[in-house]
Parts: sequence; C-alpha cells; structure tokens
Amino acid sequence: MDEIKVINKKFLIHLLLYIGIILILIGIAIFSHFKVKNENLVYLIWFGLLVIGLIVSGIFRNRLDIITNYSYIIKIGANASDPIRLRSSVDIEENLLNVGYQLKYNKKAYKIYYRVVK
Repeated sequence: MDEIKVINKKFLIHLLLYIGIILILIGIAIFSHFKVKNENLVYLIWFGLLVIGLIVSGIFRNRLDIITNYSYIIKIGANASDPIRLRSSVDIEENLLNVGYQLKYNKKAYKIYYRVVK
C-alpha cells in the first residue's frame, strides 16, 4: 500500500497546484481590473487569462485522470478474487450465477457479471 500513498500524495500535489494556479489567475484578473486604466486592455487581459485557465484545466484534468486510473488499477489488482473453478467452459454462466454473480450487461460479443463482497 506504499504505492497508493505515493499516488495519493502525487494527486494531492497536482490538485493543490491546480487550485494555486487558478487562484493566481483570479488574482491577476482582479489586480488588472483595479490597476489598469484602459478598459479595453482589461478585457483583453481577462480573455487571455480565461484562455490560459482553459488550457491549464485541460492539462490538469488529464493528469488527475491518469493518476486516478492508475490508483484504481493498483487497488483492483490488489483485491482480485480467486479464480473460478469450472469443469468445462460451457457451464461458466451457470457457475457464475450459482456463486452469487449477477448479470450486468449482455451484449453479442461479451457478458459482464459482477458480485459485491463486503
């Protein structure tokens, strides 16, 4: 679980950095509103800050998604269940239903079964 702590620390650092950048952009916008006398220049600065904010939000969203997904992969791998014992591959659906799994999706190419264990 040390790897999860490292991932959580990285997530927290990225989240706080994102919040800090947004606060800095808001601070620059407020400062420019009060200190710059030309209204046209103020709106140009605000527009530039909004564009920068959109770009920064996209970058940080991708980074936070990658960190979150990596954390989920590690947690799923650590909590994997034991393999299901089957006599043949034909009776897999019957065995899954007998062991407590429920059918979630039934598509032509695949079926998804799930079971919640508390």
